[in-house]
Amino acid sequence: MARLRRASQVALIGNIAFLCCVLLRYVNYLHEEVLTSLLLILGWFLGIWINLAVNAWVAILLCRKRLAGAAVPLWLLLVNAGLGIFELYYYFFI
Repeated sequence: MARLRRASQVALIGNIAFLCCVLLRYVNYLHEEVLTSLLLILGWFLGIWINLAVNAWVAILLCRKRLAGAAVPLWLLLVNAGLGIFELYYYFFI
């Protein structure tokens, strides 16, 4: 279950990149092309898919009642789930 922990951490990084992309839409910033490109790729394009995959993995483990053996902190699962809901709302309703 170390893979689920690592995937959850990568999903958290993608979620943070997504939040940075949302913030950059409303705030003036110094234009740094490499950093902006990395944030756009990870935040807008990959973040939601990674997060959906991790949340689906967690949901499958919950249905099979095997999540107890996973060494993933509860706060990380809740943050990824909450930000996943926010991402879906942001993409489809805003």
